[in-house]
Amino acid sequence: MNTIAIELKKIYFSERMSEETNAFTADIYVDGKKAGYAKNDGCGGSTYYHSYPKCNSLIEMAETYCKQLPAIDLGDGISIENNLENFIDDLL
Repeated sequence: MNTIAIELKKIYFSERMSEETNAFTADIYVDGKKAGYAKNDGCGGSTYYHSYPKCNSLIEMAETYCKQLPAIDLGDGISIENNLENFIDDLL
């Protein structure tokens, strides 16, 4: 498995708006290139991410990489498959 660098930059976090999950917005960088953005409204829902124009292949590369990572152990014998959404949440 080839390693790629996935980073969050220009993070805006709002503790005040965070109810059940972290409320934030951030730019996603893949191998040093600005590839997309992520956001979560902080109300318990998913973290959403989208690619910037002409950067679909970078986000797809990040998605493929994250799916190859080990499952996330939640304890009590429960684990979930890794994906880019979970990876972003862990980075935050």
